[in-house]
Amino acid sequence: MRFLSILILFCIFTFSCTSLNVVNRNPTTGYFKTPIFARIIQSEEINLDSLRGLVVVPKSPFSEGMAKNINYFEQVMTTEELEQQIIALNLQNDIPTVDNLIGLSKAAQKYKPFLFLSVSGSKRDGKQFAQLKMMQAKSGKFLFTSEIEVDMVWNGVSDQTVWYPLYNSLIDYLRAHSTSYK
Repeated sequence: MRFLSILILFCIFTFSCTSLNVVNRNPTTGYFKTPIFARIIQSEEINLDSLRGLVVVPKSPFSEGMAKNINYFEQVMTTEELEQQIIALNLQNDIPTVDNLIGLSKAAQKYKPFLFLSVSGSKRDGKQFAQLKMMQAKSGKFLFTSEIEVDMVWNGVSDQTVWYPLYNSLIDYLRAHSTSYK
């Protein structure tokens, strides 16, 4: 359990670093350039087009930039920007936090519906994994989860070995569950 906490902190630290490169998708393939693939481990059947209005991401230039460069969501907002909107609309008594599932659900009910994109870590069978998850905030239901094994000794954690493959798997999910996404 202690290792999982360290991995999650490492993921958060990695996402907050400015050394990660936000890149555009390849115009021919529609993917971020990497030879590595992540595995989709959860893929809920849903028409995503009705939910594409807003996606909220953790406060990170990398996660915000990559979500924008997917070119699917009408608006990409960080959790900090969401909090600012809640305050501007004087909703802070109804939504005291967006740091947990209950707060995100309240925000989706009182502010406007949105998807929440997050990263996490897990460990099983002695292996470490980085995960990208997308949740429908109002219901608290995870719609999508992908993961990639993280070999910290040999491969390291970088944009090309971990994050681009995870975002490419999200692109696959969007293509499979949206009639408007290319």
